[in-house]
Amino acid sequence: MVDERLKPDSPLRNYSGEIFDCVVLDGSNIITQNIPTTRSSRRKFNANRLIKTLNLIHNLGWPTYLGMKKGTYRFAVSSKKSTLTTSDREILEDLIDRGILSLIDDEDDDDWLIRAAMQRNGWVLSNDRYLDAVRKLIEEKDYDLANEINRRSCRLEWVGSQPLFILPRNNSTMEKTEIISNKLHIKEKINQISNINFQVYYDSKHIGGIKLPVNTPIGRKDFASFEKEYVSTISRVHFIIERSPDGVLSIADLGSKNGTIVNELSIAPNYIWKLSNDANDINIGRLELKITND
Repeated sequence: MVDERLKPDSPLRNYSGEIFDCVVLDGSNIITQNIPTTRSSRRKFNANRLIKTLNLIHNLGWPTYLGMKKGTYRFAVSSKKSTLTTSDREILEDLIDRGILSLIDDEDDDDWLIRAAMQRNGWVLSNDRYLDAVRKLIEEKDYDLANEINRRSCRLEWVGSQPLFILPRNNSTMEKTEIISNKLHIKEKINQISNINFQVYYDSKHIGGIKLPVNTPIGRKDFASFEKEYVSTISRVHFIIERSPDGVLSIADLGSKNGTIVNELSIAPNYIWKLSNDANDINIGRLELKITND
């Protein structure tokens, strides 16, 4: 396979860093805004900073994994001293409900972010340089993990409300999905349809099984056999699962309102993500789908 960066028209030719598979976001760091005052500074929480950052990363084609300290989340959402607006609180609660935001024990924050990036082969996007963590690891002679922090750290800066960071566009592991734009193409797609069996869960409760078509867009109507409350968060056209000629399965979110999550990674809209040969947990809205061999 030709390295994407070697192609003449590839944006990766202008990127000199290592290429990973996803982006792990330090939600506590992103949501916290330090406001300078005459004597010191005060903290302000802004949930829209998370949404802007997530959208920019997804527009580049990278799946995301978002973590936040439990203490930060609880203070931001419930404390009387919190600066979050009602709409900001709703944004955070919605990210939790959709499975996009994971809460971390406060003392495990740095360790969780780095190990999550290593397990998923991703960058860590944060304004924090993790200097204390690196220094401690060096003192403990854990040079490999200290090196991983330096390799994977992606610096996030803010200019006003605009997040700035350097990441390439993802042209190597994902490709733009095809748009079914004419009747002939639709007919070709229908001729390729086969089915995959899934077990379906709602808020971790098993609610039944379903067969879903391959190589055709899937949406709310395909889940009509389930109660309306279970499918209300699924878009009319939500995602597509495709099977390559050699049998490899891939999935793409088709610009759905609530997004698509695969193995805890929120995948970018309209980009293809290859499914692994192992277990794949697919979350669409409040439903979780697990492929079965039945």
